[in-house]
Parts: sequence; structure tokens; C-alpha cells
Amino acid sequence: MYFTDYRFHDVAVEVSNSSEFVQCGFYKGPGKARQVIELQCDSRTDAQQVRLKIIHGTENYLNIPELEIYIM
Repeated sequence: MYFTDYRFHDVAVEVSNSSEFVQCGFYKGPGKARQVIELQCDSRTDAQQVRLKIIHGTENYLNIPELEIYIM
């Protein structure tokens, strides 16, 4: 197993304003060291909750040193 197997990969970004989550972005990866990943949801998205979810793979680790969410 290589270090890159643990990198940020296959992540769905989901948002919800109630109990139902809707996918608004996807990052295939794998991530690179110090990489900045920007995903934008549809401008009409109105959400109170954000969820990051790995949807493929067997080595599923989320290592997110910083996450910024902007409301436009």
C-alpha cells in the first residue's frame, strides 16, 4: 500500500436544509500535498448542513486540516 492510497479521494459534497441531503459537488482525487480544492454548489443552493462523504474505495480516510465554507 502506498501513501497516496490514503489521500483525499472520491469525495461527494452534500448539502441539506432538512433531513434530505443533495449532492452538489464531487472531487475524484487523489489529492496532493498542500492542494487547495474548490467546489462550488449551484447559486440557488440553500443549506444549513454540509457533509463530505467518500463514496468509492477501501482506504477511506478524511484528513482535512482546514475547511472553509462561503455563502454568496
